Amino acid sequence: MSISSEKSQVRKSVIHKRSALTPAAIEECAEKRLMPLAGFIEKLTGKKLSELTVMSFMSYNTEFPTRKMNQLLLDKGARLAVPYTSPDFQIISCIISSMDDLKLSKMGIPEPDPAVTEHIKASDADIILMPGAAFDKGGGRLGYGKGCYDRFLAESAGKLPPLAALTWSLQIVDSVPQDENDLKVDYLFTEDSIIACR
Repeated sequence: MSISSEKSQVRKSVIHKRSALTPAAIEECAEKRLMPLAGFIEKLTGKKLSELTVMSFMSYNTEFPTRKMNQLLLDKGARLAVPYTSPDFQIISCIISSMDDLKLSKMGIPEPDPAVTEHIKASDADIILMPGAAFDKGGGRLGYGKGCYDRFLAESAGKLPPLAALTWSLQIVDSVPQDENDLKVDYLFTEDSIIACR
């Protein structure tokens, strides 16, 4: 089986498992893990939230919930960047000052308008919080098949801040199929644990 076929198989299997998560379970996680996630970010960077530039993401569907964390970052005075994904699947990381800066994309994901926001490179952030379809404990990450994050992060290769995946434990598999263009994450932050990958 080719790497591409393996990726597709793992991605489909894990997303199917994730689809069983209920809105109540997602909301419970958002509440329970809010302050531990804030503490993890401060400990990892050695800075208070108010001193940070954080690249996060707006969670969609049954992804690990980020909206409360993103709002807390804004409330504490952090510089918060979230991605806009172009029609050709290029990520533009945009600084927002309010959730009102976001509009729903065609996919239903809240996104900033890159025409009216400041853009940052991956290397400008103190930490990057990332989504994904599946992960392994060695830092292997399987995205959604378009290579968006791999291309975005490659632009700052050698100068990247810590990469922390926000993931449900059910998304962690024994081994994620990867090729030479797939970057690894440094940490997995789940609903009940923090895993240092390297």
